[in-house]
Amino acid sequence: MGERHVTVDGHRIAFTQTEGQGRAVIFVHGNSSSARTWNAIMAGAFGRRFRCLAFDLPGHGDSAPAGNREDYSLPGYAAVLVGFARATGADDAVIVGWSLGGHGPSPAG
Repeated sequence: MGERHVTVDGHRIAFTQTEGQGRAVIFVHGNSSSARTWNAIMAGAFGRRFRCLAFDLPGHGDSAPAGNREDYSLPGYAAVLVGFARATGADDAVIVGWSLGGHGPSPAG
């Protein structure tokens, strides 16, 4: 479960990945945190069963800072998440997040 890097839309993104063979699961950390938040679940039975990926959002953990202030926003982070999933062959992954990593669009209405 060593650290790796991938470039997503010009962002150098750090991530870890398990060797599980089941459906991919991408973990998104909260604000002022990093992918290390997910180490325990990834190192356990869940990580052995499923292909788990946890990445550091731009400017967090070991990922490079974002190039533009606009990248530090929910749309900016969402774009990195989509690019990360594509770059790692995890387009159909289940996404798990908490705090900042768990925000979604506001309900219509």
